[in-house]
Amino acid sequence: MGFENRDYTRDGSYTRIAGGEAFLEDSPVCKWLIIATVAVFLLQIFWTRPAKISDSFGQGYSLGNEQVEANFPPELLGVLPKVSVIQEWLQLDSAKVVYRGQIWRLLTSAFCHDRFGVWHLAINLCLLFYFGRTIESLYGSKEFLLFYLLAAIVASLTFVGLQFATGDRAPAIGASGAVMAIMCVYTMWYPRDTINVMFYIPIEMRFVLLLYVAYDLHPILLQLSGAQMFTGVAHSAHLGGLLFGYLYWRNSWQLARYWNPVEKRITSNRSMASNPSRGGGVSGEEAGAAWSNSSSTPARKKVDDRLEQEVDDILRKISESGEDGLTPRERKLLQQASQRYRDR
Repeated sequence: MGFENRDYTRDGSYTRIAGGEAFLEDSPVCKWLIIATVAVFLLQIFWTRPAKISDSFGQGYSLGNEQVEANFPPELLGVLPKVSVIQEWLQLDSAKVVYRGQIWRLLTSAFCHDRFGVWHLAINLCLLFYFGRTIESLYGSKEFLLFYLLAAIVASLTFVGLQFATGDRAPAIGASGAVMAIMCVYTMWYPRDTINVMFYIPIEMRFVLLLYVAYDLHPILLQLSGAQMFTGVAHSAHLGGLLFGYLYWRNSWQLARYWNPVEKRITSNRSMASNPSRGGGVSGEEAGAAWSNSSSTPARKKVDDRLEQEVDDILRKISESGEDGLTPRERKLLQQASQRYRDR
């Protein structure tokens, strides 16, 4: 029997989430990622140093001409924007990653945003909050965190690769690559989910994703053809994130399976007396961490089977004690299950 055909689900009342009080309680990884990104943004604004001749216009790469630098009037340095020390340390500089081994930039650049404008930060965090909460509830907090961090790294590697192919050396910042990976996975699960673009135009997620691919692919093709392009957007990082998100969903990757042995070893090294039966799983993760960490195949079927079981348990609870006894997590899970079955 399909989920939507069960007798005690037909009125649709089980899909409602009680108010908005659970938003900050659920999806802890999303919440902490947003907090960390905002904290870095504030540090970018307040932790600065005066510009030097060796800086670009305040942001850490060369003026590009030795003669210009040698004859640059020192008195004009005072009119250049100050350089963000935090951004200097964290931004994605391809040359420093490859030639100086500063590989942390592949990840830390995802927590930096343009400090001279709030929209870059706001859009990324809104998308992270909107799509990320659903993905975290489907895969579990640990799996979602690993997915986000690895998506950021893959997006950065894609950006570095294109830079060396085209000779561009401008640094990059922003969480857009990781956010695109989240949006791609969301679209794979809910392709017919509709969002309002520009607040008024309803478009299904599958078409939104195609528009993003076209938007990011066009300037990259121009660059590869030899055209000089500088749009101020890391299009290659966007596409790298989208590709990673698609492959993650298509191949049912389970990152926590590879992290759990490392976590076990760390825990064992800290305390030899610790219980070895703990640390190998993700028990306690809300909304289905156990689904994504199972080593059985096919993993997608495991997710669906576990979802069916969870939904049956919750609906049985409704039939026995009523809807009022549901927790916010249970209400949210039922809403997501309803959406998934409608999209099939």
